[in-house]
Amino acid sequence: MDEFIKLMDEFWILKENDRENYYKIKRALDSDMRDFFHKFPDWRVVINNKLIKLEKIPANAKPFMGIESFEIPEDYCLLCAVLIYLDDKAEGEQFLLTELIENVERIVSDTVKIDFTRYSDRKSLVRVLRFAQEKDLLRISEGSLENAANDKNTEILYENTGYSVYFSVHQDEDVSEIKNYRDFEDYNPADSDKNSRVYRRLLLQPAVYWESSSDPEGIYLKKYRNSISKYLEKYTESRLDIHNGSAFCLFSGEKKYGSLFPSDKMLSGIVALICGNLIRSKKRTFKSRMEFDEFILKCVDEYRAGFSKEYREMSEGKLLSQVFGYMKDWQMIEERNECIIVLDGALLSYGKYPSDFKNKAEEK
Repeated sequence: MDEFIKLMDEFWILKENDRENYYKIKRALDSDMRDFFHKFPDWRVVINNKLIKLEKIPANAKPFMGIESFEIPEDYCLLCAVLIYLDDKAEGEQFLLTELIENVERIVSDTVKIDFTRYSDRKSLVRVLRFAQEKDLLRISEGSLENAANDKNTEILYENTGYSVYFSVHQDEDVSEIKNYRDFEDYNPADSDKNSRVYRRLLLQPAVYWESSSDPEGIYLKKYRNSISKYLEKYTESRLDIHNGSAFCLFSGEKKYGSLFPSDKMLSGIVALICGNLIRSKKRTFKSRMEFDEFILKCVDEYRAGFSKEYREMSEGKLLSQVFGYMKDWQMIEERNECIIVLDGALLSYGKYPSDFKNKAEEK
């Protein structure tokens, strides 16, 4: 269903910005799609006359789930402060940037030390305000954000859209004792189905891994693989691929959401080539990061002629860092003590060039 993909791909669908999809999804949610979200991943669908939002709560927190444009933890603190500030504003109410800054400083004063006379802190605030604009949490009525990081005297007139009250996930139970993200991972309300973690991991993570044959999530996946496959195929045109200690949601049709591997980006292609070498080498454990890096560099030297100019000329250190981070985010490798373990996710796809690609590349 296209409506399922849209809900998975978008943070929310605002009626004023996308009326066609808003009403299309609203009609589709009258069917068993809403029951699927509630019964299996146990996700809430927020629907009113302003927006539709699927609260896609993950089973585990992963680095790739963060806000891509944010760079430091303080960005998230400032975003929370902005949300708290907007919560006290009426829909359509206007306010100045200087007023927002004064209140944000007050709100975060007991948590982080922020000084907006410093360029780094103003830059952080600009990232947060730009993200808030992208998500329609606020709008600029007069002024521009372009020079705000460089000029502390920049003034902007904002308008509160009213959407901020729907941004955060609303909890029905008391979560005051929860102190960090790991507490949320372990949090399980009395009426929640523990098997929801399996669906959350399948739908939001590149892979689901389990350590032993007695792992309850692995047992559940194997036992109900047919019914799980049916729902995945119905809504996403994907298939469930199960191995001895892993499971994957694999896409082959037109319906896709989120980021996919492999993609048309050069880094993805480089990693696909590396995966091909890993498959052929049958090497599954590297005793150190240095040994793993040496393997990567051998692959790079073999295929570099086919890379884009950016990656052909990139320094070894930067390239190794990008490859390692990419493979780790995609759950293809894992660090255990000092070793690098190659996971099943690295063995599902591989890339290769024609045997004569080097000569053709050199001719060009």
